[in-house]
Amino acid sequence: MGFDIHNMVIPSGKGTSTVPLPHPFLCFMAIVFSLLLSCNRGNPNKSVLQEDISITLPALEQITDEPFFTAINTPLYVGEPELKNVMPNSWHKITRLTEDEEQIFFHENSEAFSRIKEFMHQFEHGHGENGYNNFFIYQQRVGNDVFFRVLSANVEPSQFTDPDVHFYQSIVYKNNMVLGGPYNRVYVTEESTSAIYFSIDVIEGRDGTKGILSTRLSSSLIRNNNPFAFRNGNLFGKTEAEYYSLQDIERIAKGEDYSFVQIVASDCLVDPNIPLRYSLQNAFDNDPSTSFVENTDNNLMEIRFLGLPVLINKIALINGYAQNEMLYMNNNRIKKIRSLNTEIILKDNFLSYQFIDTNGSASFYVLDIFKGNRYNDTCLAEINIRLEDSWLFGDIDE
Repeated sequence: MGFDIHNMVIPSGKGTSTVPLPHPFLCFMAIVFSLLLSCNRGNPNKSVLQEDISITLPALEQITDEPFFTAINTPLYVGEPELKNVMPNSWHKITRLTEDEEQIFFHENSEAFSRIKEFMHQFEHGHGENGYNNFFIYQQRVGNDVFFRVLSANVEPSQFTDPDVHFYQSIVYKNNMVLGGPYNRVYVTEESTSAIYFSIDVIEGRDGTKGILSTRLSSSLIRNNNPFAFRNGNLFGKTEAEYYSLQDIERIAKGEDYSFVQIVASDCLVDPNIPLRYSLQNAFDNDPSTSFVENTDNNLMEIRFLGLPVLINKIALINGYAQNEMLYMNNNRIKKIRSLNTEIILKDNFLSYQFIDTNGSASFYVLDIFKGNRYNDTCLAEINIRLEDSWLFGDIDE
């Protein structure tokens, strides 16, 4: 059995779009977990954030016995905790509709829901699967904007904490399907078994929605016991994203031409239980308690932005794993970056935004790091870009 792993057709506005897929990601099957345990026991080069690959990572162990707070102080269990492993950046911002609310949704969004069901039928047929016939509707309100997430799955939401769960997520806005993507979409070729994970996150500003970030995580495991998906003794994956402004989301809903900003980054660390825990969306979620964490050969990273509409004048960064001071010091932080032909030294022991003036590209390359006291992965909590007189990924007080 084989699949085209380079492109995928998804619903978009009143039609469909063909979107590129990065190299596919590892399928988390029982054999992979066995490999993980055997490869990491007694390994002195464990991940920056990892005590034992078979146990929760210490970055979150710090908070498992007390309420978790995001940047806007949203407490644990406000939202839908059954989704926290599959939507680590959004589960606490959404609520599942009641049966009465679902009936209203079906009535008001009948055309969009019919398209979703038709697409899921084609999706199942094209990939030789079936069973995506359970639909669960969630809602997220941002100011006056209302976004619905339709999850098409073969299990009940209570089973979404299972690492092997797979589903398809569709975003409905103003009665139209605007974005979508699979979670744990498994691919099999002659060379590898792979999977891909999407994180779709609404980016908020003070006055409402700024845009939507669609992040893809992928990796692969070559057969014949060659652990291609491991680096530094730990899983890694390719992560990249597309950012759509609210204006472009509205254009998609109307079936009009739209644009987006493509974001390409270095490979990231992957947690087998929560694959999206350390991927690229963490750097844009306005929550310093989460971080993009690389897994590269030299512990350096780069982030490139393609398709920005205008030249930028400022970059804002929160360095390191800024959830708290202990995690900040235990992990690597960025020391020196290069943007265009300019080299910039960042402050250390500073868990707030650092601002960099620039007249051109927002892309940057890490040249040097501050070493962590305990772990050896480099972390970046937040990045934002100022275009003319506004910030692209949420609002910042300078």
